[in-house]
Order: sequence, then C-alpha cells, then structure tokens
Amino acid sequence: MKRIKLSYPKIVSLTLILILFLTGCGNSSSTTGAGNENTGSQAESLTIKLAGMTPPDHPLTVGAEKFKELVEEKSEGKIKVELYPNLQLGAIREQTEQVQLGTIHMTQTLLSTVTSFNAETLQVFEYPFLWPNNEDQIWEVLSGEAGTKALDHLEAVKFKGFGFWAGGFKSMTSKGDPILTPSDLSGKNMRVIPSEILIKTYETYGANPVPIEFAELYNALQQGVVDAQENPLETISSNKLYEVQDHLSITEHGYQFYMIVANLDWFNGLSPEFQQIIMESEEESRIYARDLTQEMSDTRIKEFPELGLEVHTLSEEQRNEFVELSLPLHKEFSNTPEKKELLDIIYKELGIQ
Repeated sequence: MKRIKLSYPKIVSLTLILILFLTGCGNSSSTTGAGNENTGSQAESLTIKLAGMTPPDHPLTVGAEKFKELVEEKSEGKIKVELYPNLQLGAIREQTEQVQLGTIHMTQTLLSTVTSFNAETLQVFEYPFLWPNNEDQIWEVLSGEAGTKALDHLEAVKFKGFGFWAGGFKSMTSKGDPILTPSDLSGKNMRVIPSEILIKTYETYGANPVPIEFAELYNALQQGVVDAQENPLETISSNKLYEVQDHLSITEHGYQFYMIVANLDWFNGLSPEFQQIIMESEEESRIYARDLTQEMSDTRIKEFPELGLEVHTLSEEQRNEFVELSLPLHKEFSNTPEKKELLDIIYKELGIQ
C-alpha cells in the first residue's frame, strides 16, 4: 500500500479544521438532559422531564397534561414535555430529591414533602385548622405576600417553586367506627405522611400517628397496619381507599397543597423566553386543575355512599373540640422567626387576632 506523506503545514491545517468541526458540534443548542446544559438564549430545543404522583384522571395528572399542551403550544414545538405520572420515577420523596439533585427537571409533589428538604418555613401552611372553609380566601392569601415569601424560601434549598396547586380540604377515613371527635382517635393507628407537623398534631388528638409513604397506603389499610388516614376527597376516590375503609368524616381540618417544583440551577440556566413560557403555562394549568378539583370534590361526596363509604359531617360542637386542641399548636410549631413572620402575615390577611 502506498503511503501518503503530509507536510507539516498540511498537518496543521487539517488539525485546525478538525478542531473547528468539533467545536461546532460541541456548541449544538439542542438539549434534552437534566442539569445545566440548557443555557443562554441560543437554545433551540428543550425536553423537560416532569414526574408526578397521581393516577390518570386525577386533577393533578390532568393539570400536568394541560401544562404539557400549553408549553408545547406556546413554544411552537421548541419545548417538549415528557410526563411520568403515578410515581413512575419513584416514591414522592425520591422524585422530589431527584429534582433537587438535577437528575430530573421538574416534579409535582406534596408541600409536606418539600418541607422535609430544609424548607421548614412552609410547614406553616400545614397547621391544623389554620385555613377557612372558604377556598377563595385561601387562594387570595397565597396570591399575596404570604405566597411570595413561601416560594422565596424554596430557592435556598435549590428548588424553583411556581405556585400552590389545589388538592382540596382534607378529611379523615376510618375502619370500624367513625371519627367525630378527638376522643374517637384515641389509640387508633393513624397513617400520616412523614411530616413532623402531622405527627405532633395527631399525637395531640390522642392517636398513634404512623408515617407511611403514599405508595404503601392502600396495602397498609387493607392489612390493618393502620386504622385510619387523612386525605382530600379526590385522593380517597382515585386510589379506591373506600374499598378498605368504612367511614368518611368531613373534618376539613387542613388543606392539601401540591406544588410543581423545578431544579433551581437548571431553571436559571434557561433562556428568558423559555422561562417565561414555563411560568405562564404552569400558572394556567394550575388554575385549570384547581377548578377541576373543586368540581370533582362535589361529585365525590355524592358517590361515596354508593361505594360503601358512610359519610359523616361534624357538628359545630364536634368541630370545636378539634379546633380547641389545634390552635395552641400554631404558636408551638412557629419556633423560628421565619415561621412566626409567615404565620403573622396569614393571620393578618385572614383577620385572625
């Protein structure tokens, strides 16, 4: 075989051409992975991984589908959204942790789960019997200073929070006897999510709170590991908890807040155009899902008796028994200046003295 000899100048020229070619490839603006590759205004495409926790037809899942639709429409196809609902990428905490680490871009998660990532100030929103029964008042408060301060606290732990998603008022279900007063909880194994606030609350009511991940809840109720649990009506319905519980008590003792959070570094690395599209789409889909949640809650109340779940509404006297035990916990839980400040803002906006 005849060898081709290259002169030194030709070698240099070929080397420069190769470097320019590789540099051009390395600056490709199409990005799909997690992390911080999606930076600057030159990005031409983006694929977002959005993890979720709820099954199909749940308002949260429908809201995620709306988010995908809006993002892809507003970006004219430059941004694609891959949805992974129903805990496909792990338990709620695992998915939230993956976002914090940058393994995935965004997730729908529980506010209670987010607070366990050194965002304890947001625990104020979980205080028992803090929120009025008028849901419009809740959203009015969260659209103001209280909501802004809460979202700001997330950035210190590498989350970009956009707003608060509706899960509905929480009620209690039980096996055997209904829960109508705190004394009905005495000695009962009450399933709670791993939350310091909820654990202390149910201890105050006389129950034995048992932290169990959501994915294990149905089996825990079925096998008698726990006797009772708390959740919004839609969650009780979509996860068929009526199959393993006898009674539903409409306590409305708290509000279930969800959130979409993103990895902060990843979000900050996006172009202003892409950031705006994501924020606008999140807000529109959040309101869309909120309206759907309110509509479906009214429907579920009527359906539960037909599914074998006896529905109980607390009298004013019964509710007050819970309230009297709950209100002192607000001050006890507010053990940092940040929590005290946030609670004072909420009290002021709700007209609580």
